[in-house]
Amino acid sequence: MRLTTLALLGGVSASPLSSVSGAPPDLTVSKAVLTSKWREGSDFEQIVEAVVTNNHTENYLNWQDSLKVTVDSASLETVTPGTLIRLAPGQSAIVQVTVKNRDGVQAGSACEATVVATWSEGKTSNQTISGPCGIGNFEASESSLQSHLSPDWFQDVKFGIFLHWGLYAVPAFGNGPGPNQDYAEWYGFRMAQPGFKTQTYEYHRDTYGENFNYDDFMANFTGQHFDAHDWMDLIADSGAQYVVPVTKHHDGWALFNHNESISRRSTVHYGPKRDFIKEILDAAKSDHPEIRRGTYFSMPEWFNPAYVKYGWDQNWLGNYYGRPPINPYTGEPIEYTGFVEVGDYLQDIQGPQMEALMYDYETEIMWCDIGGPNKSPEVLSAWANWAREQGRQVTWNNRCGIGGDYDTPEFTSGNFQERKFESNRGIDPFLFGYNAATTDDQYLSAEALVADFISIVANNGNYLMNIGPRANGTIPEPQRRNLLDAGKWIKSHADGVFGTRYWSTSQHSGPFRFTTKPEAFFIHHVGQPGLQMKVEQPVPWVEGDVVTIVGGSRDGDVLNVSKDSDGNFLINLNEEQINSDKYVWTFKITYATQ
Repeated sequence: MRLTTLALLGGVSASPLSSVSGAPPDLTVSKAVLTSKWREGSDFEQIVEAVVTNNHTENYLNWQDSLKVTVDSASLETVTPGTLIRLAPGQSAIVQVTVKNRDGVQAGSACEATVVATWSEGKTSNQTISGPCGIGNFEASESSLQSHLSPDWFQDVKFGIFLHWGLYAVPAFGNGPGPNQDYAEWYGFRMAQPGFKTQTYEYHRDTYGENFNYDDFMANFTGQHFDAHDWMDLIADSGAQYVVPVTKHHDGWALFNHNESISRRSTVHYGPKRDFIKEILDAAKSDHPEIRRGTYFSMPEWFNPAYVKYGWDQNWLGNYYGRPPINPYTGEPIEYTGFVEVGDYLQDIQGPQMEALMYDYETEIMWCDIGGPNKSPEVLSAWANWAREQGRQVTWNNRCGIGGDYDTPEFTSGNFQERKFESNRGIDPFLFGYNAATTDDQYLSAEALVADFISIVANNGNYLMNIGPRANGTIPEPQRRNLLDAGKWIKSHADGVFGTRYWSTSQHSGPFRFTTKPEAFFIHHVGQPGLQMKVEQPVPWVEGDVVTIVGGSRDGDVLNVSKDSDGNFLINLNEEQINSDKYVWTFKITYATQ
């Protein structure tokens, strides 16, 4: 059975009223799981996650109730008990407990345990669970890897920058904007599709001629103005907490170094003769070590001769992977630049290139694309086991040909789901790679970016925003400007975004979005609010909590709030506070603890 983020939705109907003074809540541990995660910085203290639900219709769990969640087991001992400061009637929350194996219990061995919640001088609830005790090795099988979860740091980082840069930036053509628009990074494939809506086949013939092959663009992929330090400074100033550069797209051109006995199709061997990925990741490590480092990697290559035997049709998109390299105009075979004869694409190219990114470049996120035939169970299990030995927690998405740790919808804000997801899209509203036809005013505005971002975070997602640089390594000014503008908001509102989790009761309603932390609750209002805001959702506020503004020129202002007779939460502002921010206004309820 796959271990996923614990389900929180559901519960009893709650009264809008605060609890009767001194009256205890009615709690249950409704489910729990021994996860594959450990507490960062610890000696592999395993994280146990338990869902605690307050079944009472009136009484709140508050700090005075002294909730303590522990694990009772012959195989495990509790290191750090879990707790909650606040849980409103009818609501649920995930509590984390850290444990370690007792002496003589092998890491990863099967065991049983009981999760026990105690509160209010003797009240208890428990849940018996079974699973792996301790952080053991993964086997080279998809079933074993199903228990792997994205680490807590990936849940925390929320906002990342995608970098689509490659030969496709030279023609920079997606035939848009408009109904015939398509991803510019697919130029090499679309030029072999006469009649496709983008008319890339016709455009290439008329612009470059029938004998100008896609690989010939390498001569103009110079990167002469590329500056990895400048790119990383921009990414840091955008508020992003992780970066995912494209290391190899479906055209097979790698921007990183690997064993040339399997392929020489890279910018290290041709064109600029530079290892751009190393430069980016080295700059991230030296200049902004707080930013997590990932790598995008295409599993197939469109026209690699070694992939032909694995050829398959991505039916729902009409795309075919594994065609032999031919001139689409003459039908004659052409050279697949940098190709080296190998015995098997998966064993000799795909696997070793992924391993180079894992071990030589020390990626923390393996952002696969397309899936298809793969050696992922062997490659990913070995990587996860090696990373654990280094004390590192890594993650991979759902496009490696197996399930993955999280889903990756693109060009959508995404609906709420309990399984972790990451919505990815371009700041160019139509595609990822650079498109010369996109005008300055068509790029995603900072206001739209921030509104999307807070909605995605409230829905349990991360937001991976793409930059599409030019072939010379410069980033178009409107992309840069809008990212920096959004970054000012993101960085000044970090408390309400990074490290938060979704609210199980309601993720959004009208202009409101909600996020939570163990010690606080955040209300985000998309667009400028009025003098009084009425929140109809059962916000977990009680008398004694402090409500403040987060971000803007009135950051930290303490606000006058109350609940009306219907239980609606009322936030009162003055004119200066209304005009103190832009895009999204954020308010923090800090729970009383004394």
